Amino acid sequence: MGKRNKVTTRDIAKAINVSQSTVSMILSDNKNVSFKEETVKLVKKTAKQMGYKKPEVKKKIFKY
Repeated sequence: MGKRNKVTTRDIAKAINVSQSTVSMILSDNKNVSFKEETVKLVKKTAKQMGYKKPEVKKKIFKY
C-alpha cells in the first residue's frame, strides 16, 4: 500500500496541540462556536502551510 499523503484535520491538530474538533470547526467556519482569534489564525496558517485541502463533498444517491 502507498503512503497516505493527504493532510487531515487530525494532522493539523496534532501539529499545534489542539483538538481535532477545534480544527474542524474553525476550518468549516462554524458560526455556532467561537475561538480566540490567535487560535483561529494559528489553525488557518498551519492548515495552509501543511497543504490542507477541504474534502470534496460527494453526493450520495439512494435507491429506494
